[in-house]
Amino acid sequence: MTTSDHALLDWSPEAVVFDCDGTLMDSERHWQEARNRAFREHGLQPPPGFTERALGLHYEDCGRLMAQSVHKPELAEDLTAALLDHFLALVTDEPVTMPGAVRLVRLLSDRLPLAVASNCPRVVVEGSLERAGLLVHFQHLVVPDTGDRVRPKPHPDVYAVAARLCGVPP
Repeated sequence: MTTSDHALLDWSPEAVVFDCDGTLMDSERHWQEARNRAFREHGLQPPPGFTERALGLHYEDCGRLMAQSVHKPELAEDLTAALLDHFLALVTDEPVTMPGAVRLVRLLSDRLPLAVASNCPRVVVEGSLERAGLLVHFQHLVVPDTGDRVRPKPHPDVYAVAARLCGVPP
């Protein structure tokens, strides 16, 4: 059997761009707990189905949705701040990688340029990856909250910019 008999793809990637939440880091449970804490901090309960509606949202959009979902739009800024504060505390205390993520990143980093494209604030992504021992393997980190000037997901901007920084077309 030759090496090509084991190939998964009939092409070779020139770079790899990872999302962070749910791909490298198992952080969705932290986002859920942070949302619950932010609601409780303001004497509120998350409405039924809120978890599903909040999945994958940029934290600022999530804070606005939290306020709208309890019919208190005036709390959007406070809920957003509380959400981020609680999340930062949780990921700092308990960063958890997804199964196989560390091994895959280490394997690929010797072969290809790697980047992370995330909706999370840069401080969260850098801190999580650093605590997991992964940050050193990434040449680029693209997030919407800094000078990268990209729109958050679901827009493809973070991925497109990360691919270009790695030297490949998106």
